[in-house]
Amino acid sequence: MNTLSEQEILFFKEEGYLVKRNVL
Repeated sequence: MNTLSEQEILFFKEEGYLVKRNVL
């Protein structure tokens, strides 16, 4: 499921809270 680029991964690590809200 983690088919993201390195830049996207780094972005999601900082914006992880937004990703969790989108997942939920």
